[in-house]
Amino acid sequence: RAAPRRGVLSRRVAATTPEDGETPRKEGTLSALDAILGKQTEEDTDTAPRTPSDIIEDYLTIDETGDHDTSKATAAPASTSVDGDDQPPIGWQPWFSPQSPVYEVPCSAPSAAYLLALAHLLVFFTDYYAYKAGVGNGGDLFLKLALVDDALITGNQWLRPWSACVTDYGFVEFLVATTALVTIGAEIEALLGTAMFVVIYVCTSAVGVLSVCAFDANTNLSVGGSDAIFGVFGAVAAYSAINAEPEWNPNGVAYRALQMLAFGTGLAWIAGLPTLGNEHVVSNMGHSVSFSVGVAMAYFGGAPLFVSRPDGDEETERKTTETAARVASLRPRPGGKGGKEIELKPKSNSTQTKLRLTDVLADKPDKTYVGLGVASAVLALESVLVLVKRIAMETQ
Repeated sequence: RAAPRRGVLSRRVAATTPEDGETPRKEGTLSALDAILGKQTEEDTDTAPRTPSDIIEDYLTIDETGDHDTSKATAAPASTSVDGDDQPPIGWQPWFSPQSPVYEVPCSAPSAAYLLALAHLLVFFTDYYAYKAGVGNGGDLFLKLALVDDALITGNQWLRPWSACVTDYGFVEFLVATTALVTIGAEIEALLGTAMFVVIYVCTSAVGVLSVCAFDANTNLSVGGSDAIFGVFGAVAAYSAINAEPEWNPNGVAYRALQMLAFGTGLAWIAGLPTLGNEHVVSNMGHSVSFSVGVAMAYFGGAPLFVSRPDGDEETERKTTETAARVASLRPRPGGKGGKEIELKPKSNSTQTKLRLTDVLADKPDKTYVGLGVASAVLALESVLVLVKRIAMETQ
């Protein structure tokens, strides 16, 4: 297994180093998987920490004959916490994305992704029904929210790059972008947190449409709905990389990557088609810039940085390594009498428990700095763009 990148390790060391005035925490020996995720130690606890070996025994019951023994099963504890009353969050489990069988990833039920999808729906169908009723041209609300160069450069409508994140050009783009929001977008919000998801969504959309305004001379109208989708795609890609998620949740990463590939391909194909003469109202330039900014925002503090609980001595570490190998190969295999296959299944009357992950940046200002810093930078870039464009118009 390749060693984690030096940059990621240095971020973990910096994130877990006690700040001035703090009491250094006692060192501990972590498991093989914990070496990938980083480490976090604690003082003496009231309850002994549970190991993956304990968890796998709660999760699986196989007798030597290959039959499932459920008569001896006992209910597993409801929490793997070592903090007594501190219970792990229930979290949100998407049906379309497998979760790690070993680690309990802290996440929250999404709400902003659904509200943003509703905003896309309202904008699109308000214009549609206004047109059908004969009280509009089919794009009145759209033209008040999308980035129109004249509105920003000469009309002083500074909110246009930000409001463009809820606009779509055409039914196909609306359908793809909105579907992406309520599926993979909701999962990304659950992983990153609602506040950071919204910040990344809006800021990457603004950067995308401003880049098109600045560098695409043929395009005077830009929408940011698809740019924002690429922005959060970039953020979750960085989240998976800095947490070495392919090591401990390969199925979840694979499913998520397939979804992003499908939606990204659809939006990129739409962007490749000229929509107004030579204009690309949906632009792959905006998609690329938004994706890159989303990666940067997540990498430099916008995404959680997980560590796991310490497991204890070398014997526990050895057992954890063995357990990790078992978890990685949870599939039917030959065994038992007569060459019968043994299928690994959870106990019927036990609650599956997992090792907890902790975000070491949760109590640090990194996320605030990233959000405020990027928003301020986008506002500054917007001001510079308007100034340069106005000077260019006056000199012509």
